[in-house]
Amino acid sequence: HGHCRVPETFKDDPSLGLWVKGQRAQCKRQQARTDGPIPICWQKRISQLEEIGFEWQVARGPNKINESDWNERIQQLCQFKKEHGHCRVPETFKDDPSLGLWVKGQRAQCKRQQARTDGPIPICWQKRISQLEEIGFEWQVGKDSQANENNWNERFHQLCQFKMEHGHCRVPERFKDDPSFGMWVISQRAGYKKQQAMPGGPKPFWKKRISQLEEIGFEWQVGKDSQANENNWNERFHQLCQFKMEHGHCRVPERFKDDPSFGMWVISQRAGYKKQQAM
Repeated sequence: HGHCRVPETFKDDPSLGLWVKGQRAQCKRQQARTDGPIPICWQKRISQLEEIGFEWQVARGPNKINESDWNERIQQLCQFKKEHGHCRVPETFKDDPSLGLWVKGQRAQCKRQQARTDGPIPICWQKRISQLEEIGFEWQVGKDSQANENNWNERFHQLCQFKMEHGHCRVPERFKDDPSFGMWVISQRAGYKKQQAMPGGPKPFWKKRISQLEEIGFEWQVGKDSQANENNWNERFHQLCQFKMEHGHCRVPERFKDDPSFGMWVISQRAGYKKQQAM
């Protein structure tokens, strides 16, 4: 069936439909309790259910997807980030244990979606992944950090291979040989955009990644964004002319306090030049 939305009156096994309904009712009751954290046994059950894509709230109709609960959680996550500076909600978050379990569920869901072999990642999940990455959500944390770095390096190597075969880095979003690879490429552009908008400029590990990607000719804007990319370059060039008029040179500091992203743009031009000279 491709989902866990068992009808309450499931004709093949009515008791299964009632059991599923019971899990939602139990979860709601556990999350509403005020006498302490959710019991370990229920934390485990909730985790197991979310790992297979179980939805705690479903809209009427067999093909509806309940967006309201998900959007509410996103707002909670944004608030958490505002208060803590990151999206790494502890699994046993004392202020709201269910938020920690939800975050864990998103990581499990993403992993499952990327591993699917029956077709591309559904549009709804592409949108959710993009929304989470736009606010700085990390798919692997803690003990998985090294695994995350290793995964990035593997994907980068895959991108190098793709360029050798196709002559460019424009991996289609629905790349039939590996749909999750296309999604990874999209996530790099989303991450780059977010890092460029940060007040202090990109984080050190992102600077390294940006540099590596640009050295092999990665384009941050493609397709319908190409004209916007050209306009952006012209704006930056004009900004560089203004900088030279004021300072007498074009050596924009990497951490240019007036506009950190401008310093990164100048670095990218040198990297691009170096790459073109080596072709």
